[in-house]
Amino acid sequence: MTVSEQIREHLDNASHLLNDRQKPDYRNSIKESISAVESAVGQFCGKPKEKLGKALELINAKHPLHAQFQKAIENLYSWTSDHGGIRHHLMDNKTPTRTDAQVMLVVCSAFVLYLAQKAKEN
Repeated sequence: MTVSEQIREHLDNASHLLNDRQKPDYRNSIKESISAVESAVGQFCGKPKEKLGKALELINAKHPLHAQFQKAIENLYSWTSDHGGIRHHLMDNKTPTRTDAQVMLVVCSAFVLYLAQKAKEN
């Protein structure tokens, strides 16, 4: 698997939103980071529109993932769905921090790279 333009665009957007000196947008940076993971998982399992959890199961069936590693990715995705409404409507007035956005960009980029490398191995 090569990293598609769509995945690269999500990661580039996350980086630009994080590093905008005038008006950084941490919430949308996090959205773009996790969107890169969604795109990569869909691409790797061969079903681009599949939900993350199901796509990870499909990947795991062909390329076993450690159960806790898979759970960690699912939990990261879940965090973006409920923490302050990052991916959805604002729920509790929590504002993501620069640190939150930085960690998400690094972790999501690493997972995309991991999938790309796993695909090359097979």
